Amino acid sequence: MAEMVGSAVIQEVVSRVSSFVLGKRKDKESKGHMIERLEMALAELDFALERSMKLPITDVSLLRRRNMITQGYVEAAILLDKHKRQSQQEDQRIEWISHGRSLYLSLMGLNKDESLCLSSSDVQRFEWFADCASKFVRDVESGCSLRHYTFCNPLVRQLLEGKILGYERMERTEVRRCYVWPKCFEGRGVEAELQYLYEDQKMPEKGFRLTLLLRLSESTDIVGIAIKCLLSLASQFKLVTESAMGELSLLPNLHDISNSYAPSLVGIQPLYIRYSDIFRPDPICCEAKGEGFCPSSSISSELSHILPEPVMCADFRCNIAREESRIVKSNNDANRPPLELAAAVVPHLVQEGLQKSFAYEVIGFKEKRMHGSIQEMTEMVRSQAINRFVGQSELTNYGMLWISAHGCAYYGVQKIKSEMASVSNAHGRSKTQRVAKRRRRSCV
Repeated sequence: MAEMVGSAVIQEVVSRVSSFVLGKRKDKESKGHMIERLEMALAELDFALERSMKLPITDVSLLRRRNMITQGYVEAAILLDKHKRQSQQEDQRIEWISHGRSLYLSLMGLNKDESLCLSSSDVQRFEWFADCASKFVRDVESGCSLRHYTFCNPLVRQLLEGKILGYERMERTEVRRCYVWPKCFEGRGVEAELQYLYEDQKMPEKGFRLTLLLRLSESTDIVGIAIKCLLSLASQFKLVTESAMGELSLLPNLHDISNSYAPSLVGIQPLYIRYSDIFRPDPICCEAKGEGFCPSSSISSELSHILPEPVMCADFRCNIAREESRIVKSNNDANRPPLELAAAVVPHLVQEGLQKSFAYEVIGFKEKRMHGSIQEMTEMVRSQAINRFVGQSELTNYGMLWISAHGCAYYGVQKIKSEMASVSNAHGRSKTQRVAKRRRRSCV
C-alpha cells in the first residue's frame, strides 16, 4: 500500500514538473519575443538620440521632446537589462528541474512570480516612445535643412550653418572687434557667444566690452537681444549705455563680417561647455510667457527676469568718466587707464537648497554679508568704491554680488593694469563663476 502511494506521489510530481518545464519553455519563447521587441524599440530610441546629437536643434519644444526620449531610453535600457538577467536565471532553473537535480527545487519552482514577468503593456509603451522618436528625428531633420534657414537673419543663418564670425576695424584712434562663436551640444541645442569690444584712445570713457551667452533659433535677433540686455542693465545698474547701443546697432549693416577674422575654436570649446553647464544647468529651465518668462521651478527671484529668456549670461564692462577716475589717481599713475565698471547677470544659475536671496559686499578677495535690494545697493557701489580706493590705494576691486535660488548678479568697480586693458572678457566670467561656486558650496 505504501509503495502504491509513493509511486502515485512520484508520478504526480513528475507530471507537474513536466508540465511546468513545458509551460516555462513556451513562456520563454513568448518572453523572448517581447524582449526582442523591447530591444528593437531601444535601438530606435538610441538612433534618434544619436542622430539628433549631430544636428543643430533650435526649438525649445524639440529640446523638451529630446529630454523625454532620453528618459524613455534610460527606462527601457534598465528594464531590458533586468529581464535579460531574469531570463538567464530562469534558464538555469529549468535546466536544474528538467534534470531532476532537486525535488525540493522542482516543487519550489512551480510557484511563478508574475510580478517579475515582462508585460506586453510595458513593451507597447516603449514601442510608442520609439514611434515618437522617429517623428522627432524627422522634425529635427526638416528644421535643420538649409532651405529652412533661407529667411533667417543673415548673421543667424551663418551661425546655424556652423560658421564662426569675426569682425575687426581700426580707424584712427578707434578700435572695434566683434566675434561670434556658435556651439552645438547634445541636449542643449545651438548656443552662441558674442563678444564686442570698442576702444577710443582719445575718449577712453566711451570704451566698452560686451559678452553674451545665449541660445540660438532661426528667429533670434542677436543685435536686438544685445540691445535689450544693455537697456535692462542700464535700468538695473544705472549704466550709461548709449554709446554701446549705437555701436551694436551698426552690426546688421556690416557686410564684411565673416569667419576670416574669427579666432580658432581650439581650446575654447571645453571652456565654453563648462561655463554653459554652470550658467544654465537645465537649458530649458524657463518657459517664455509673452514678453517675459517664468522659471520652471517654484522659486523665482528678481534676477530671473532681468534679461531675455534665451540669454544665459550678460557681462558688460565700461570705463568710468575721467572726473571720477581722477579722484583715485596719484601723481605716479597719470597714465593709468580709467576705472572699469562691471555689470554681470547670470539669470539661470541654480543654487540648490537656497530658499532666500542674499547679497555680499566684495572687497578685493574678501566678502561680507549684506542686506538690501539690488536697487538700494546699486546706488552705493560707485561712491563706496571711490571712497575705498582713495583710502586703500592697494585695493583693486569693490562690488556687490547677489545670489538667489535662480540667478545671480555682480556689479562693481575695478582698477585695470595697462597690460590688461584689452584682455578678453573671459576673465570677468571666471570671477563671477568662482564667487558663485563658493557661495553655492557654502549654501548646501
